[in-house]
Amino acid sequence: MMNLENLLKSFNEISDYRIINKHNESVEMFYVHESIETLRSTDTSNTYVTIYVKNGEFLGEATFEVFDYLNDEELNKLISDNIFRASLIHNQYYEIPSDNSLIKHNKTNIEDYSLKNVIKKVSHALKGVELENHSSLNATEIFVYKKNIHIVNSKGINKEDTTYSIMIEAIPTWTENNESVELYEQYNTSEINEENIKAEIKECLNNVKARYLAIKPDFKLEAPVLLHILDAEEIYSAITAELNYRAVYSESNYYKLNDLIQSNPLNDKLNISLESFINGSSENRSFDGDGITLSNIKLIDNSKVINYAGDNRFAYYLGVKPTGTLPNIFVENGKKTVSELMNEPYLECLSFSGLQVDIYNDYIGGEVRLAKYYDGEKIIPVTGISISGKLSDVLNTIELSKEYEVKNNIKAPKLIKLSNMNIF
Repeated sequence: MMNLENLLKSFNEISDYRIINKHNESVEMFYVHESIETLRSTDTSNTYVTIYVKNGEFLGEATFEVFDYLNDEELNKLISDNIFRASLIHNQYYEIPSDNSLIKHNKTNIEDYSLKNVIKKVSHALKGVELENHSSLNATEIFVYKKNIHIVNSKGINKEDTTYSIMIEAIPTWTENNESVELYEQYNTSEINEENIKAEIKECLNNVKARYLAIKPDFKLEAPVLLHILDAEEIYSAITAELNYRAVYSESNYYKLNDLIQSNPLNDKLNISLESFINGSSENRSFDGDGITLSNIKLIDNSKVINYAGDNRFAYYLGVKPTGTLPNIFVENGKKTVSELMNEPYLECLSFSGLQVDIYNDYIGGEVRLAKYYDGEKIIPVTGISISGKLSDVLNTIELSKEYEVKNNIKAPKLIKLSNMNIF
């Protein structure tokens, strides 16, 4: 990397540069039913260079990959070509970061084992899931990743971090009376927890059974709507996207500082933060792609917008301190337990074709592929329905469970209840 740095420094046209080296290792296991079809490992390294070319009041940039097989002549030509590309870009000038604070390593229990031993533990957990007569895992794929990222730039940043994660993809299947239905499940985590893995897969198998039994209701459904964490994330992500420095700078952000996300909350008030590390998140990191050391920031406090967040470039334009691009969302819990949220009639949505949250049109809704309707006496699996509502009204009714859950890059209440929704 030092040779590459010296080469970049030899080009007078380059005002600044950034070099990112990514070294990725993985162990991957592929099942067909209960038989291992493939077990393989990978080990790859990639180097990406971003060059910055100052042109008066403008700053151009270009990013390209540098391959080991390039000779000196090819590498010089690659850099020269990208200097030309960068000179055609006329972004408003900004300075790249010089932050070089100490990095705190975020430990995960995955690093206590070899990647092969991790995948064995995951496989063992999957084999421990009890199957009913008509259920099966038609195909399962397990990926265990170790990712090292090293970033240097011309302002003195020199940072390195290693992260670990597990991804499981499964196709739970229910076959009965010569008819099969399937669902797709992807589970991401940065912790080995065999009980959590078993529970996740068991829930998928229960859902595919419900999908087989589901009916298109010929009666009116009237009840609050329950959303699980990954569907509720659509709401949280839509809100936090409006509080990004880029949106603020372009004056396209719907929510402004001191605005209330809920105008008249009837139950729980929203409290949302962006964080660099959440135990179990598959997206944890210590610094972002610019090399900015990440630190947690609360955006919404008791429904009130108290902060914005964002990357180095747009922070520079706004004249504020960059928070960096934080990867995780944390939503504080509510007052009621899951069982309390489910002690009256509800529609528990389990699978959407896509939940839409449109802040500008004050809309929330989508087509529900699978749900469980509780009428106060019995639970009926249903399909082929849709929900919709006025987002501002719905947010005022939100109830958040006491129990937390971590999925992908979010820690939030396991279940939320929304009222004022139309079901049709």
